[in-house]
Amino acid sequence: MTKRLQQSKVQAYFKRNRIEIEDHVVSSNYEEVDPVVTSLQVSTPLTSDSCTTISTPSLNTTHIQSPIVTVNDLSKNGEKPRQPSIIFPKNEAGRHFSTHWYAQFSWIEYSKELDAIFCQPCRLFGGSTAEATFSTKGLCDWRKLGDKCRKHDSSVCHMAAVETQKVWAIHQIIGTVDKQLDPNFRNEKFIDDNRKHLMTVLDIITFCAKQDIPLRGDDESDQSLNKGNFLEILELLGKYDSNVTKRIESLPGNAKMLSPDIQNDLLTSLASVLLDYVKSEVEIASCYAILADEVKDASKKELLGASLRYIHKGNVRERAIGFIELKDMDAGTISEKLIELLKPFELDPLKCVGQGYDGASVMSGVHGGVQARMKGAGYRNATYVHCASHRLNFVLAATAERHPLMKSFFDILDLTYSFMNGTKRHAVFIDVQVERYPNVQALELARSCSTRWSSRSLEVERFLRRFDCILDTLSIFGNDNDADTSLAAKSLLGSLQTKKIMTILVYFGRLYDYSDFCTKAFQKSTATVSSCLILLADLRERLVNFDFDKVVEYAKDLSGEYEIENFDVRDTIRQRRLPERFREGYLNSSVGHTNASNFEELEILLRQNVREILAELDARFGTDQSGIMKAADCCLPRSQNFLNKQELNTLSELYAIDIKDCEIEVFRSFIARKDESQLNTLIDVLDVIDKDIFPDVFNLYQILVTIPQTSCKVERMFSSVKRIKTRLRSQMTTERLNHLALLSIEKDIAETLCYNDVIEHFKQMKHRRFLL
Repeated sequence: MTKRLQQSKVQAYFKRNRIEIEDHVVSSNYEEVDPVVTSLQVSTPLTSDSCTTISTPSLNTTHIQSPIVTVNDLSKNGEKPRQPSIIFPKNEAGRHFSTHWYAQFSWIEYSKELDAIFCQPCRLFGGSTAEATFSTKGLCDWRKLGDKCRKHDSSVCHMAAVETQKVWAIHQIIGTVDKQLDPNFRNEKFIDDNRKHLMTVLDIITFCAKQDIPLRGDDESDQSLNKGNFLEILELLGKYDSNVTKRIESLPGNAKMLSPDIQNDLLTSLASVLLDYVKSEVEIASCYAILADEVKDASKKELLGASLRYIHKGNVRERAIGFIELKDMDAGTISEKLIELLKPFELDPLKCVGQGYDGASVMSGVHGGVQARMKGAGYRNATYVHCASHRLNFVLAATAERHPLMKSFFDILDLTYSFMNGTKRHAVFIDVQVERYPNVQALELARSCSTRWSSRSLEVERFLRRFDCILDTLSIFGNDNDADTSLAAKSLLGSLQTKKIMTILVYFGRLYDYSDFCTKAFQKSTATVSSCLILLADLRERLVNFDFDKVVEYAKDLSGEYEIENFDVRDTIRQRRLPERFREGYLNSSVGHTNASNFEELEILLRQNVREILAELDARFGTDQSGIMKAADCCLPRSQNFLNKQELNTLSELYAIDIKDCEIEVFRSFIARKDESQLNTLIDVLDVIDKDIFPDVFNLYQILVTIPQTSCKVERMFSSVKRIKTRLRSQMTTERLNHLALLSIEKDIAETLCYNDVIEHFKQMKHRRFLL
């Protein structure tokens, strides 16, 4: 009698819970249950045995144990149906599957391996009564697909499988009998408090990641005065919010969610949700491009960093997708790791229209380089583009280093910087600036870097602005008691106090004023082919019309202001006298000379330098093997060949775009009615195109805008790596570095992440003592 009474109590308990759950679960529509299914915490994968134990008072599910089709690219229990958006292959009859069926029948999932569709509920929960076509074999006959799906949707076996899936989802939420009898499990407030505590922890982790500061401390014990940023910030929040402290104190010692392992798991979840956000954006883009580069971190590990470029809601996006460690630096390894980084995004390789790297042979090689291997791996439409910023840097660096006079000029600037960098000398240099310019902040001299041309521009600018202070400081140390210091100061002072150095300084100052516009514009993520063409054309025009007379005139004015009398350093070496018999054949001009003894000869050398820059620009930017630059130029309304089909032929064939003549004619008339002054770039034109009216023209402009012109996004990713993984944090694993870097680089996404999604991901990673 006692046993029967206990059974009736248990049945009554489950009946009550069943009624409470049905109040919150809609049973008539499969799509409305889907959000519940996707938020499940699956502690153990569902097997045939586990399926047979699912039962409710109203539905017996013992019939559902049937062999589940083993296809690698189909979903598992608790996941949404796999519904990729790709270019689907055609069968022998020329038919193929289409993504519009997903919206009509939400249970459909597509297998790329079999080129077939399945019904997720029937495949996972249909059992022996399920229709084999939709559960085990897969449907690949696309004739009258709608009729077949509608018939299956209304079948008894399908509706039973859907109901069984709902019951399974409910049991995942309710859990076992032990958990149901646990008062903490039924206590929603208890779970809500746990989530609030975890959200506070997530806030601190996200804050530290965005600020590039470490989380952990060297000593995190209770007696430590510095427990690390994570625990110290948590204590600080507790001072102003007592609930934070109360929640921590109420939790057991082994479930406070503050350990380093928990931090790593939460970082993994944050990065995963962030990448899901990027995936959701790039999935709806019609095309995308890949950017990649390598860097060595503080622990001497070689890392490959990558990002994706695409258009989202009319704006160009360049999003970091992570770092991966490289064991070798050959093209095969790099391309394999790059594909590994791209794999989680499930992108169609044929939608990749560009790949941007630096000019190293391992990346740019047309036969065995990374760009060639990526094309061989299925990314055949990905046109390789050498970073425009790198190319411009090579142009300016090569022409400056080529001539001995220019090279010696930059050597003098670098030696002066090194001399001024001494502690005592630097202090005197600052004092001299304060005395001369009392109401202006003192400037630091900049040091040049061969790989960053903007640093040389800054170096020349600072020298020009504080040339008088540099001379004063060198004069002071020229009388120093230390012989070495005095000798070095006098030597530098003698080298700088010449009209020749002053003229070259003014020349490079003017040259960088012109080139800096291109350098800065090429580093922007919004840089496109058209914007690069416009800026390069402007730079060429300025160089062709370079006013050397103004340079010489300004140099003479500055020389008079600084009391510089000598044109060049006095040559103390005895000059060899030319024999009498050779004097008539001696060419008395500066042609072919590497030095200059007056302004006229110096101007000839400077003009030669400008001609070399123009030649380098043509050599590095003039090649247009893919016809991209030509196509971009004729896609600008200001072009005389606006949308000329012959100019677009190469690009049209490359990306299989066949624009009809009538569409081009109508679009020209459409643009003619617009204000041409507002359509300066490809993005401006793209903004006014209606893709439904001009579909092929829209695709053409999207491709041209998506093709990358610079890989500076990856360079900025490396800057974050250097800020995060410092010498003191050199033991950090690559996985943790990757997660921290993603949150730091994509701050705008990190600020808007839904913590509920993060907690759900964290909950599903493994079994937790902490109830969420």
